[in-house]
Amino acid sequence: MKLLAVDQDCVHAADRRFWRVLNFFPSCRVVLAVPRIWSEGDRDLVYEPEPSELRVIPMRPVWGGKSHRAFYPALPRIVMREQPDVLYVNAEPESFLGAEAACIKRLLAPRMSLHVMSWRNIDYARGEFPYALSFLNDIAERLVLRTADLCIARNQTAAEIFRRKGFHRSVVIPPALDDTLFTPRPPDPARGAEMATPRAVIGYVGRLVREKGVDLLLQAVASLDLEYSLHIVGGGPEKSALEALAGDLGIAEKITWVPAVPHGQVGRLISAMDILVLPSRTRAHWKEQFGRVLVEAMACGVPVVASDSGEIPHVLEKAGLLFPEGDAGALRTALQRMMTDRDLRESCVREGIRRVSQTYSLASTAEAHYRLFVDTDRRDGRIDKLGRFE
Repeated sequence: MKLLAVDQDCVHAADRRFWRVLNFFPSCRVVLAVPRIWSEGDRDLVYEPEPSELRVIPMRPVWGGKSHRAFYPALPRIVMREQPDVLYVNAEPESFLGAEAACIKRLLAPRMSLHVMSWRNIDYARGEFPYALSFLNDIAERLVLRTADLCIARNQTAAEIFRRKGFHRSVVIPPALDDTLFTPRPPDPARGAEMATPRAVIGYVGRLVREKGVDLLLQAVASLDLEYSLHIVGGGPEKSALEALAGDLGIAEKITWVPAVPHGQVGRLISAMDILVLPSRTRAHWKEQFGRVLVEAMACGVPVVASDSGEIPHVLEKAGLLFPEGDAGALRTALQRMMTDRDLRESCVREGIRRVSQTYSLASTAEAHYRLFVDTDRRDGRIDKLGRFE
């Protein structure tokens, strides 16, 4: 079985471990196509050569960095040359890349299986996509849902949304965690004691934007009765406002601001925390689609306190404490409880490590994808130079 995967998240070699693992499965050959350059915020990610046996093909994107608009002029030629059994695109059904892949299947490779992906957890009606020229996204979604063989939903809500649209070929598989980067930290007797002494390290990792609720975290810790320090890792447009809020609350000296770091360094920062907080709040066009940092903290053996926005309750289950989104008082209560209840912390750590091993690890997610790709491999022909099957 030959799989051609298009994944804009794999510009850097360090981010391709999932595809390397999948490439080792029996009778599975992976060809990975990635952008030659991809814009991410205020920086450009530039393609890094692959050091392993995994075949990686860099392509120049149009609108690189805009996940719902990006597409690749070279992709049709690559599909004809590689003749994959399965084409997987890391793209939403309403994306231009999804539409491009659907056109390739219809015009060049009708027997090739097409798999798309979705994080969507808001059911937009026709014409309501929050993008410029949203009618083009409507067209793309209808085309993809008529053409795709499968949608790999990254959360339960995405699968439910597409079922309501009449597409019943969705399978929920969470994103893979690179458990070589996020591993349980060595036991530390000091962390088993009451967190009032020594000072507990409360942490946040992520974008500094309104929907992530970092202002709620500042309000909650400002009234804590226990000693703490707060580490905030990340950058974004809200940073100046958050720094001003910390000053108004009188807690500026308790906060360490850490700029965003490469993904390979995040595990080290999380492991230095005693509690990780994800205080996301739902907005008109956004609610938490997964909360990857939750799984990263669980893998590091760090207990979690998080809001109940979007997919968070399904991700966390019993591996942490939930609080109603937008409620700073409830967040403070949850933090106080986590800081003072040793049995609760130990239970959350055990459950988090168990869930990572069974559900989110590279091994478990790669096997789930492999079985899916093999089961839907239905092609029995070859593409000739005119795009026809021999």
